[in-house]
Amino acid sequence: MDKLIELDGVEYKKYLQAIGLEVITINRKIASINVFCQWMLKQGYIKEPIHIEAVRNKVIRQYKGLEDRDL
Repeated sequence: MDKLIELDGVEYKKYLQAIGLEVITINRKIASINVFCQWMLKQGYIKEPIHIEAVRNKVIRQYKGLEDRDL
């Protein structure tokens, strides 16, 4: 069951990305799931810790440099 929950979490993360949610929103939802999984572990509902990795922001900021007038 522990692996099933983890796999569902990964699929849920992919779904959230597919519908176009912002990275910060996805990560907030994943953090909530991770806290819930920690609680389930402490209560004995699951036997192994479950952790879903947060989404990394893959937007690469480009260096704009100086304008000609600033030189």
